[in-house]
Amino acid sequence: LLRLDEPLTLNTTSVGTITIPSSSYEASGLATVIGWGVTKEGSQDLSDVLLKAVMLTLLYFSVVVVE
Repeated sequence: LLRLDEPLTLNTTSVGTITIPSSSYEASGLATVIGWGVTKEGSQDLSDVLLKAVMLTLLYFSVVVVE
């Protein structure tokens, strides 16, 4: 999810949208998780260099709340 200062023109070459799966979709397999973030605690300055990229195995689980 990105917040932009100005709107983008969507085109099929370099800028587009993605389809969000339905809530019944069960993801499995590998996922790449990447992040930039801040480099110092309390700082508002974001790094322009990729800070971390990891491959994770997706696991399906459900949560049941019993009252």
